[in-house]
Amino acid sequence: MDQSEEDASDEKRYRPRIPVARIKRIMQTDEDVGKIGVAVPILIAKALELFMSDLIGSMAKVTAQHQGRSVQPVHMKECVEGNSKFDFLADKVKHIADAPKKQTTPRRSPNPAAGAGTPRRRGRPR
Repeated sequence: MDQSEEDASDEKRYRPRIPVARIKRIMQTDEDVGKIGVAVPILIAKALELFMSDLIGSMAKVTAQHQGRSVQPVHMKECVEGNSKFDFLADKVKHIADAPKKQTTPRRSPNPAAGAGTPRRRGRPR
């Protein structure tokens, strides 16, 4: 085999981001699982990557809709409840509190005249 054929075979080989050995070890903890083919943990790793990519993408969309900067558990709950393909996760997110309702009236301070006009001083009083 020359160099170009080796490069082509390296490109065809899939390198999962999730450790295949860990997947195989988890599979072997089940007594019902017998021998595990070489390709099986690799396929599971790829399926897991695709699932996580889809779930995280959906959560990012929900976060953007709420104008958030980071994904919160409530975003995951809304994503799972709003998408039928994630129904199997519903029992895992049911304990997460719902998103707080936005207030329609602006908050007012108890004393509107307090602090009006002069800026507050910071630091030690003199």
